[in-house]
Formats: sequence, C-alpha cells, structure tokens
Amino acid sequence: MSKKPAAPLPPTRAARYLRFLESVSATAPCGADLEYHPDLMVVQTRVMPQEAAQYGEFVAPREAVNWHEIETLVLALLEQGRDIRALVLLLRCRIQIAGAEGACQGLWLLAELLARYPDDIHPRRCVDGETDPVLQANALALLADVVEDMREIVVDDGTATRLTLRDIERAQAIPRAGDARDMESIRIQLAALHAGGRPELRALIECRIEIARIEAWARRMLMADAPDLARLTRLFQVFACFAAPDAGDGGEAPSGTDAPAMQATTADDAPGADTRAAEPAAPQASAAPPQMAKAPPDECAVATGGLPGAIASRGEALAHVRAARQWFESMEPSSPVADLLRQAERLTGRRYADIADAIPRDLLARWREDD
Repeated sequence: MSKKPAAPLPPTRAARYLRFLESVSATAPCGADLEYHPDLMVVQTRVMPQEAAQYGEFVAPREAVNWHEIETLVLALLEQGRDIRALVLLLRCRIQIAGAEGACQGLWLLAELLARYPDDIHPRRCVDGETDPVLQANALALLADVVEDMREIVVDDGTATRLTLRDIERAQAIPRAGDARDMESIRIQLAALHAGGRPELRALIECRIEIARIEAWARRMLMADAPDLARLTRLFQVFACFAAPDAGDGGEAPSGTDAPAMQATTADDAPGADTRAAEPAAPQASAAPPQMAKAPPDECAVATGGLPGAIASRGEALAHVRAARQWFESMEPSSPVADLLRQAERLTGRRYADIADAIPRDLLARWREDD
C-alpha cells in the first residue's frame, strides 16, 4: 500500500468528494478494478456521441445526456473502486453541471488520488508482479477527450462580450479564423475579470495548476509512456500569467493543501437537480490587473533565473527546455515554438530510431540544411 499521509483538509471541500480520498479497505486501498464492471461500460456508452436517427425525411433529434444521472452512477462506481476511467467521467459530469468550478473539482480529485495512491489507483501499473504502464497511460489519455467539454466552459457571461474557452482557443489558432476575436482584447477582458475577483477565472487558474500536477505525475511515473496532454494544457495556458509566483508548473502541491476551495454540497448541486453548482466565494480583488502585454524576448528572463555557463546533465538540460517551453506558452501562446519544445521534452532520452519515426526524415534534413 502506498498511501501518502493525509493532511488536514479545509471544511469547504465538498464532503461527497473528500470521502474518496480515504482507503476503500486496508488490503485494497483503491478497491476494485472497474475495467469490466457492467455499470462502467453502460456509462461509457451513454456519454458517447450519438448519430441522429433518420427515418425518410424525418430526423430524430439526438437524446440529450442526463449528466446528473450519469454523475450518480459514477459516484456509486467510485465507492467501489478508485479508477482513473471513472474519475475522467466524473470530470466530464462536473464540467457539464458546474462549468469552470466543476472542472476544477474534477481535476483536483484526480490529481489528489494520483498523488496519494500512485501504486494502487486503477488501472494499476503493476499486476501480478508484471509492470505494464500502458493501461494506466491509456486511461489518463482519456483526458484528451475532455477537451471538447472544456471548450464550452463560459469564462465570462456577465458582459456584452461573452467569452468561452473555445473563443480563446480560436483566437490563438494558427492560422486564425477571420471571425475569431483578437487575442489582445481577450487579454484585456481576462485582466478585468481577474481584477474583479471573478470566481470563474479563479477556478480556471486552478484548473491549469491541477493539469500541471497530473502531467508531472505522468512524466514521473509513466516516463516514456506518459500520454500527450498538450491539447488540454494549451487550452488553459493563457491563465499562466495570473498564477501565484509559487504555483509551479510541474510540481505537485502537498496533498490536501492549497487546492481549490470547494463549496459544501447543497440540495441545488445534488445529482438530479437542474441548477448549477454554487460558486466558491470570490477571492479578494487584486490591487491592479497583471501585466498582460507581451514583453520582448530579450527583456524576459527564463523562469529558471538564467541559464548557467555549463549544463551538467541531461536532466538539467531537460529542465531548461521545459522552462523555455513554459515561457513561450505563457508569453507567446500562439507560437508553434512551444509545441516544438514540448516534442523535444517527450523525445529526450529515447532511442534514435524512435526519434526518427517521430520526425519525418525529409523535414529533419531540411532543418539541418537551414543551419
């Protein structure tokens, strides 16, 4: 059993989520593996996109997913086993029911359980003495499918200019669509929300922190088999400039501390209710909005505080590549340089044959000619 000691937990956390941090039993901390549980299969089928049925000229509308009902089923499954697949389904439910705050809750619970039960959470990496991280990597890769749900999260619905994560993503796309909003106007809108202490923005900032915790865990525990969560990371990278200075990009916060505040469960937020979850209390407004303008690269130091005269190891070199990638994601989020640096992180330490398969040889030759 590899449970981390539980730290005191704030009373504002929803009680129905906190109980999942405790061991299911002394001999099986994370309970049963839900892979072949019939209820999990039913839920996975019910949330799959459905094609509209057509009878002659009549097209039957798609049946809407009852996310409150799905959440009830998923919570019952989590009582039996702490399973990444069920946790991703819970995340989808929380997004649909409670928007930004729901996303924050679901990501926090997943990150916290990964941190507390790294060797016991299902699907396990080691079964019957054999280590195979692929099943666990595939389960975490399901997070990439949550991107579509995330895109519909409303960042600001209280002004004349409605803003969703999809709007932000389209503004950063290369090439940018003609009807997409200008990124600078979005930055100004986000700065105003931050200065006003809007809870939606606070939740999205914390989502980014929890995603970083999950990514760091995957890199550490799954290494070369870690899933690529770049699509999810990019969706929240615009909020990096609002994070507290000590909110790291790849480290894990201590279990049970400094995690997103979660409101106590109320009747309005119970499965089956039609209203959205209560929002957390708004944080204190900042004295001034953060600096949103992009600073020229030669005036911005890399997050590590400057490169040393010599790099002593591959790990140290990789840390600087990661720091550079984080800088580009934060300061130039629409630049493809960040994507190239992320691939450099993933390919570092792999065999030459693996790297050659990942990069077309003609493209590699063209790059070398340019040098």
